[in-house]
Amino acid sequence: MNSHGSTVSNSYSRGTVSGNRYVGGLVGMNSHGSTISDSYSMSTVSGTSDYVGGLVGENFEFSTVSNSYSTGKVTRKSGSGNTYFGGFCGSNNSTIKYCYSTGKVLDESNSTAFRDKGFVGADNNGDYTDNFFDSQVSNQSSSDGATVGQWILI
Repeated sequence: MNSHGSTVSNSYSRGTVSGNRYVGGLVGMNSHGSTISDSYSMSTVSGTSDYVGGLVGENFEFSTVSNSYSTGKVTRKSGSGNTYFGGFCGSNNSTIKYCYSTGKVLDESNSTAFRDKGFVGADNNGDYTDNFFDSQVSNQSSSDGATVGQWILI
C-alpha cells in the first residue's frame, strides 16, 4: 500500500503476484494523495476478488500514477459480482497520465458479472491524460481511461 502522501518512483517489479483484493504488479492500493511515477511492472498478476491490475490494484482518493507501464498478464482466477480487473489498474477515481499497458487480461472464473478491461477495469470519475493499451495483446476491445490501439513493429 502506498498511502497518505507517499511516493513510489523509479521502481519496477518482475515475478508473480497473487492475492484476493487490492492486488497490483507493483502496488496494491495507491491512495490519499500518493504518487507512483516513472515505474513499471512486468509481473504476472492474478486475483480472486476485486481491484486487480497490472501495475496498481486501485488508484484512489486524490492520488496520481504517471509515466508508468505494465506488460504482464492479469488473470481473474475466481470471483463473482462487481469485480474490477484491468491490464494497468483495477479501479480508478484519481489521476492516471502518460501510462500504457500491453499485457493480456484473462478471465478464468467463468463469471457472468465481470469488469475486465484492457487498461482500467472500473472508472469512478477518474482523470486521464494520454494513456494507451494494446487491444490485440490484451484480448480486450474496450477500456476506461485509455486509447485503444496496437503496437506495430517497423
